[in-house]
Amino acid sequence: MHKPAWLLIVALLAIACGADQESLPPAETAPEATLAVTTTPTTTLPSTTTGTPGATASTSSAPPATTTTPSATPPSTTTVAAATSTPTTSTESPPVTTTVPATTTTAPPATTTTTTTTTTTLPLPTEPPGTTVACSDTDTYRYCVAAGAPVAQAGTDVWGQLTGYSPEVLCASDLDDLVCELVTEALLVAAAEWGNYGPTEYWVMGADEGAAIDLIGVNCDRRAAGGQQSRSSCMDRNTGGDYGMLFYQAVGAEVVASGQASLDAGRNGMRDWNIHFFASSLPIGFAGMFNIPFADEQKTVFHEYFHAVQHAHIQSLDFDERDDLLGPIWFVEGGAEFMAQTASQRLRESGVLTASDWNPLADRMTWTMEEVRYWMSSNPETSASQIQYGPDQGIAYSYGSWAHAWLADRFGPDALLDSYYPRLNDLGFEGAFQHTYEMSTAEFIAEFDQFVLLPIQEQLQILPG
Repeated sequence: MHKPAWLLIVALLAIACGADQESLPPAETAPEATLAVTTTPTTTLPSTTTGTPGATASTSSAPPATTTTPSATPPSTTTVAAATSTPTTSTESPPVTTTVPATTTTAPPATTTTTTTTTTTLPLPTEPPGTTVACSDTDTYRYCVAAGAPVAQAGTDVWGQLTGYSPEVLCASDLDDLVCELVTEALLVAAAEWGNYGPTEYWVMGADEGAAIDLIGVNCDRRAAGGQQSRSSCMDRNTGGDYGMLFYQAVGAEVVASGQASLDAGRNGMRDWNIHFFASSLPIGFAGMFNIPFADEQKTVFHEYFHAVQHAHIQSLDFDERDDLLGPIWFVEGGAEFMAQTASQRLRESGVLTASDWNPLADRMTWTMEEVRYWMSSNPETSASQIQYGPDQGIAYSYGSWAHAWLADRFGPDALLDSYYPRLNDLGFEGAFQHTYEMSTAEFIAEFDQFVLLPIQEQLQILPG
């Protein structure tokens, strides 16, 4: 079976697998989990359904919600009054000496005045934010959240906890309103499916550079207000070099100029800011370009959000430790891809996500297995589990998505989220893997590589649904 050219998905990541980049100096920060999808348009594409979004999108004329820096609670104030004393006085008159008894005036005791300011700590919202989209506009960007849900203030630290804070989606002003609504819908549905870890910010660039600069300014105002980064450092970081926000705008601009479909999206930190920070280039499918279905873009948003789920289970701020805990590329990226493919498919079919025509899951997984088999036949002495980021990294995505399909079939679809990730921070990658899957990774790879050689019809039997 030959897949349409536009569905030849190649995942292009800039750096080590899902690595947590927030511990690096700002000028060197790069995304740790970037999914790049390159497609080529063809006339044999399935039609795109652009019906009313499954989750209600409501537009309000009210100004966008903003992240407000909480005012610091004044410390207790201690005021000490100065003590007053009268010096001893002696008077001498010759030739007769008269001694005047010393007169001492005792100052009143020092007075300490304590002023106590009482503050009220609001309880952590725990009610899930829901999937109804509410958006508002300014002159420089479009802002979307879950309708009626609170938004975390700057400095909120709820890392690793499930919260009721809404993810925030901020889109460049040159994007159509529907694009931002569909990104938000996919993000909210993914959070409802796997748990709402946050705070989460998802920044979406268009093709216009001026609109991108405006949106970067909004981001940098936030970083400065929250004490996370100076505005000038933030602007420098995001307007120069790879994987700053302007990089993502340039991807969209090249798409428009060249007529060649391409997408970049990534989770770019930031653990030390206690937020999940995502950036995306122009979502060409949501924008109605190249006849790419909404489903493809929904899967991309799901893939990226699953990286937030993975990172939320790692507490360390240390870059290398986080990288080690995440595991190899086949596990971390393959897990995000398998979970995104299967969950978004099921939620579209149930009507939770906006309807969209796409090739069946069995077809898509068949194509990825064909890629893995071809690579392994060309590299007979090497397992695809050893692939690192680089020219062949797309194979690791495909190999890993099938690996997770095998594990889910053998040990249950809930093992990854209910057993593996809750133990990852304490047991480490290998320890959590052995606890959950009752074998070492080496034993698993040896068995799974034999599975790869089976007939495709037999392999397809392990897929859900």
